[in-house]
Parts: sequence; C-alpha cells; structure tokens
Amino acid sequence: AGMIPGFQDPEAAQAKPVQPADEEMGEKAAGPLLVALPEAVAGMQKKEDDMVMNIPEMTHLELFKTFVWFGCRAFGGPIVQIALMKEELVEHQKWITNARFMRALAMYQVLPGPEATELACYFGYLAKGRPGALLGGLGFLLPGVLLMLICSCIYVTYGVMDKRTQASFQCIQVVVAALIFRGTYKLAEAVLVDPATKTFSFFNFYMVLWCFLTSIINLNFFIALATCGVMMTITHHLSDQRKELIAMAVSLGPLAIFGGYVAAFGMPTGSMIGAGVVGSSSPGGLFLLGIIAGLVTFGGAYTTLPFIFTAAVQNGGWLSEEAFLDSIAITTALPTPLVSFVILPGYVGGGLLGAILICTGIFLPALSFTLIGHEFFEKVMERGAVRPFLEGVGIGVIGLLVQTSFLFLRAAVQAPVDACVFYMALQGAFTWNHKYTQPLLLVTAAIAGQALYV
Repeated sequence: AGMIPGFQDPEAAQAKPVQPADEEMGEKAAGPLLVALPEAVAGMQKKEDDMVMNIPEMTHLELFKTFVWFGCRAFGGPIVQIALMKEELVEHQKWITNARFMRALAMYQVLPGPEATELACYFGYLAKGRPGALLGGLGFLLPGVLLMLICSCIYVTYGVMDKRTQASFQCIQVVVAALIFRGTYKLAEAVLVDPATKTFSFFNFYMVLWCFLTSIINLNFFIALATCGVMMTITHHLSDQRKELIAMAVSLGPLAIFGGYVAAFGMPTGSMIGAGVVGSSSPGGLFLLGIIAGLVTFGGAYTTLPFIFTAAVQNGGWLSEEAFLDSIAITTALPTPLVSFVILPGYVGGGLLGAILICTGIFLPALSFTLIGHEFFEKVMERGAVRPFLEGVGIGVIGLLVQTSFLFLRAAVQAPVDACVFYMALQGAFTWNHKYTQPLLLVTAAIAGQALYV
C-alpha cells in the first residue's frame, strides 16, 4: 500500500476525526484515486502481457515459409483465417498471450485493411521486426494472389465463350449476388444494433441512410464518409437522443435542400457533385484505385465493392457487371483474402501490370500499419478523436454497400429462374454457417447452371 502515492494506512486514518471540510476533500481525492487504480492495474497487466512471448528462433526464410503455409490454407474468409492463426500461434505454440492477441485484433478491426493479412504482418513483426512483418504479410498473400493472377489471365485470354461455361457462370453470378446481400445484411446488423444495449441505433441508421442516399445521387463518397466521421467525432460523448437529432438533421437536411435544387434547376452533372474519383484504367489510376479501396476496407472485404464497382463499371466502363461478379466468384473459391478480387478488374483494365499495381495498392495500407510500427498505431488509436472518426467512416461505408448490393441484384436477376436461384442461395447462406458454405454454394451453382441455363 505504501507504494501507491496518496494511499493512507486505515488505522492511521481512523486516528484522526474527519471534519466536514476533510470529508469533502476526501470525496474529491478519492475520485481520481479510484479511477487511477483500475487504470494502473490495467496498464501493469498490459505490460505483463507484452513481456510474455514464446516465439521460436527461426530464419527469415523459415518465417516466410510458415506464413506461405498459412496462405495455402486460407479458405473460408477472414474469420477462418484469423482462427487458424490464433489456434496455431497463440493456443498451441503460445507466441503471445491470448489477451495480447485480442488487443491486436481489436486494433486491426478498427483500422482499414484485411485483418488476417494485418495479423500475419504483426506476428512476423514480433518474430523478426519490420523485415519479418513484410515477409509474414507477403508469405500469407502469395499463394492466393498467384492463383488469382493465373485465373485472371485465363479468364481474360480465353473468356467464357463455351456455351456450357457461360451457363455455369450465369448461375454463379446470381449466387454471388445473394452472398453479397447476405454479407451486407451481417455488416449492417453489426452497426445498426448497439452492442451495449442490444437496441436499434437510430444514430447509426441515419449515417447509413445518408451514405445510401448520397450514393444514389452520385455524391463523391469522400464527402459522404468524411461527414460520417466528423459527425461521430463531435457527438460520441453526447446522449443518444441528442446524437440521433444531430444525425437526422445532418443526413436528411442537405438531402431536402438537394431535392429542392433538383425541383428548381434539374439534376446536376456528375462533375458538379464530385462523382467518381478514379475512372481511368491507366497504371497510375489502377494503383490509386487500389490504395483508395484499401483505405476504406472497414469491417470486411465487401466494403471495397462500391468503390471498385463505381470506378471500373459505372464511371470507367472498362469492366462489365458480369465480369465484376465473376471476379468475386473466382476469389471466393481460392485461399486468399476476398479483396484479391481486384486482380481481375486490374487485369482487364491494364493487363498483368495493372493487376499487380491494383493488388499492391489495396494491400499497401495493411502492410504499412505494421511496418510503420504497431506500437505507434496503438498509441494513435488511444487518442480521443481518431477512433470515433474511423468508426463513423466504417458505419457510412455500409450505406454505400447497400446501394451497390441492389445494383448487383439488378444485374444478376433478370428472369424468374434467376429469382429462384437467388432465393435458394440466400436461404442456404443464412442457414448453413460453415467455413465451406460459400465455396460449396458456388460449386453447386456451377453444376445447376448446366440444367437451368443451357
């Protein structure tokens, strides 16, 4: 007890009668102490967790091969990939404590980028510093990226000219649209339900609605997302009622003004409202598009879809809606993070160089966070304004994704048979929650397409 400043021995305290003034002072002094003690204990626990490591001695080549092997088994999406690393490196080999792993995962879930890739960099960083972080990330990505490059080359070179192949891909595209709807629903559910109270969050709903409606009128998504980030930053300390009123005013007020403008002067052009940041398929444009998509990957790879779709299909026009859906279907069947789907649009737009550049761009933020310094970003995330801003951006991205999901639905479902396939795939995606559900649905679609679409 004597080691804690300001802590008095209870017997000594009893020896002195407490006067009213002393009582008031005691209440004021006790407050900071009662707050400081848990923080001090938590800080000491964090230091203890950071000191407990059991990382085996290995060469850089051995580290690289370790994560290449993880990459070869990276089927089933980020949840399965993260669970695989946790099971082998935390539970079995005990590289770090479970508490430290969960703290790192929590940070990477707030930062943009695929969490599994960021964790591969993190473990590599712990083993061999910054060179290890680069080797861990690249090793994890290498198998899936190479396979996706090969598939993209085959797809672009030979296409799907065969009638039976076209039938399979037509059915697969409908299933992919259903999988995107299911992913959008799960992401929206996570942000629209308050995790603390398990009640519907109208504040988050208004931010999602703001981004959904602004994406319909082609407002530049940077403006929409920045609005959500600023709104969350300035209101996160307010009561729920005040937050909801502010969010409703910020989200619906400008749209009402916009409606009045359209009624008076007509719809503005895309250039007037800043629609489309990158529409070019030049090497520089593809690299920039990859970086932009990598910086808005909040909560899962599906959140990148609106940005790539807008740039490549709607604004650029160098990729068809069918090819976009095919890129997602191919990636889902491979052991790779889903954001690797950008390789096919990049290959269509700029050949092998374009595929490499857009892939490098989308993974660059994830690699950079650990290369710059994990501890640095831990400190940044502890600052009051950074985390709320990123959380607001992450919520806003869901609104863009909802609008894009409806565009996919319109592109894929054009006949009664398409609607039946969509319904059955959606039912299957919600019913069977297994790591191989998505690949099995795609294989089933490829087989069913021979009977339904030939």
